[in-house]
Amino acid sequence: MGMFCFFKSRLAPGMLVAVACLGILTAQEKKVRVNLGGNTITVSPAGKNVSFLVLMLSADPEMKITKVSSDIEFSSRHVSFLKGSARIEGDKCETIVEPHPEVADQSRLLVTVSAAPGRWLSSGVIAELEFQLSASIPDGLLEFPVSSGVSLEGSSSRLEDVAGDPGLIAVSSTGPVIAACFFYMH
Repeated sequence: MGMFCFFKSRLAPGMLVAVACLGILTAQEKKVRVNLGGNTITVSPAGKNVSFLVLMLSADPEMKITKVSSDIEFSSRHVSFLKGSARIEGDKCETIVEPHPEVADQSRLLVTVSAAPGRWLSSGVIAELEFQLSASIPDGLLEFPVSSGVSLEGSSSRLEDVAGDPGLIAVSSTGPVIAACFFYMH
């Protein structure tokens, strides 16, 4: 799975090394991302205050991804993890969500999505995570940093440090402002 370049002997040796390294980086990046989606929630003392984040895979179609492992961090001061589930229908994959012990108001989840034997994970939503927010959470933006690695069919090594956007939950204790015309409301 490498990119090989052939050069004429007229190139300087330093240029050959620089171009060869550039080829290796391009082959390893392979345009794969694992993003954690976002959500908006209005919390209330009487409400369930549950928010969902989805784990999304985006990869070149020719990549045969067999497993995605994502490490997700979040502040546990006003947030607790409820459950995680696969978003791929049927027996095409298995999803395991392992919460790690809380350390100084920070929690971590390890989410592993594995394709069934002979199958691959394709781009799209691969898992859904459910979080409980306390009614006393201050208004603002919660960030859930994510770091991921993917395993490819026929390769003993993993692609580590896969790019991805963190999950975001916008929290408000008041509902969204809706502008409407008085005459249409009556």
